Amino acid sequence: MTHEEAVSARHEALNWAAMQKLPEDGIKKDMLFYWFQARDASASSAGDRGIIEAITKKPVKTIIPDDVVKDKMLQEALFQKAYIVDVQVQTIEGKASLYKILRVSESFDR
Repeated sequence: MTHEEAVSARHEALNWAAMQKLPEDGIKKDMLFYWFQARDASASSAGDRGIIEAITKKPVKTIIPDDVVKDKMLQEALFQKAYIVDVQVQTIEGKASLYKILRVSESFDR
């Protein structure tokens, strides 16, 4: 392998590695979700973390773009509830990094 071929191969490998770190998106419907940690203000999402065990048993940063939906959850005993949700899952390197709750269809006691 010549020096130029080695430089080219290294450049391609670095580009491939960088592409692997780009987030992947996927919308999952009717997933069972429960809160691990939540802020008590509907407009605040810093610190909100939830679990969808079918994806990962670890808490994942969670956002709810619709303040009305989060307000409704906050009025319940949200840590004693489970929710059926449609969620956009964003991953980095194949690991869930962000849940974006799109719709909550029902809640029930855990």
